[in-house]
Amino acid sequence: MDQSIDLKSARDTRERLILGALGLFAGRGFEATSTRELARAAHVNLSAIAYHFGGKEGLYAAVVERVIEDMAPNREGLAHFIRSGLDEAAGDPARLAELARQVVRLIIRTISTMPGHRIRMQLLYHEIQQPSDHFAAIRERHFAPLQRTVGALVAAATGLDPADERTRIQAHMTMMLCVQFVLNTNLVQASLGWKSHGEAEFEKLAGIAGDWVVRALGLEYAAATWPEDV
Repeated sequence: MDQSIDLKSARDTRERLILGALGLFAGRGFEATSTRELARAAHVNLSAIAYHFGGKEGLYAAVVERVIEDMAPNREGLAHFIRSGLDEAAGDPARLAELARQVVRLIIRTISTMPGHRIRMQLLYHEIQQPSDHFAAIRERHFAPLQRTVGALVAAATGLDPADERTRIQAHMTMMLCVQFVLNTNLVQASLGWKSHGEAEFEKLAGIAGDWVVRALGLEYAAATWPEDV
């Protein structure tokens, strides 16, 4: 479980249950997690789950809601960053290429370093793989805003309409490229023979991922001619 999810500092029973359940649901999924394990993780009596949430389903719903709320600053921050970058770029391909690189770096950096972020992403991807009744809320309140945000950058780079299916596909692919590098850290390290995943490794991943996105958006030539004094 992510060490940044600090159960010891959570004195309230309800809060301890939510934080403890987040780690278990993210790691194992809803079905594979028992109420006894949830109570044990939160250091509370089994009856506390029913008392505060009406049962495991209610606790899971509270965890999903917390994850969506906790990730709101990141969604909003990325949207502001891209809007500001697009205004500054004013359609210039070289500046759009640099913005694309910065966006890739920002997404990977956020998932890699923000306290508790990786574990939240794991929970969301359990929902992608095995959708529950909460999948629609996650899609509409988290993934759809992110796709629209990244889609604005794609549309500016390609000249396509933001609502065009190709724009939405490229936006989705850009997000998935960034996320998978982080969620599959163990596989990446093993495949590349890395003994760690520190700053040097981050720079390599972010740089190469940025190159891929720039090429996918048709901005490679503009990036290659970016003036050094800008």
